Amino acid sequence: MSNDITIGNAFHKVGEVAHVNEYCTQDNKPIEDDIKTRIAYIIISNEDIKELIASTDDKQTILNETKNRYSSYLVKAVEQEIKENNKVLTYDKLKGVTEQIVDKKLITLCTVKLYNCKSYGSVLKAKKYHHAYKKVLNDNLKENLDKKSTSFLTFTKNSCQEILKQEESKNLKINKDRQPYIIISMPYVYNIKENSKEKELEEICYEDKIIASYLPEVIV
Repeated sequence: MSNDITIGNAFHKVGEVAHVNEYCTQDNKPIEDDIKTRIAYIIISNEDIKELIASTDDKQTILNETKNRYSSYLVKAVEQEIKENNKVLTYDKLKGVTEQIVDKKLITLCTVKLYNCKSYGSVLKAKKYHHAYKKVLNDNLKENLDKKSTSFLTFTKNSCQEILKQEESKNLKINKDRQPYIIISMPYVYNIKENSKEKELEEICYEDKIIASYLPEVIV
């Protein structure tokens, strides 16, 4: 089933999928919750896929092609967020959740809650992702003696469908046949520029940590 076909650390349980990332300081230490620690994500519909790929049913190929097509949208959305209205974003103006439109696609950019734990396995067990812990997670990620700062962003079909509805309303184009199909996310952080009196921000996008997954299927 497509549940276990992912790019990056995405994990499923019944009706839900989580995108999991680790954050740390420059000297590899855990960090505290901070509004500057963020994720950008985009919901890809079945209709988007039809326009992109018309000749294959292979789940891995579809996921790879979709990630390749839309990853740049996430980077562009962060660039738009930090320079909205041609002004560099400052710390006091940074919001917990914002939205950007890139080529008629809605990208959500949000602060993520961090959990200080010893491993991905610790978080998956705490969140009751039992199938993912037992069957999907690599053994070397189940236990670790060093604490990590881990984000755990979850999606459901309903939450993704709502984003597609918002996207349609902004584009003034309604398509009742559109259904959420794939989620792509990218972690990024803001740092305050050195010696900036206004606390201007500069971004770091972790394009090598982009995650792509299908919407949840029923796990048997």
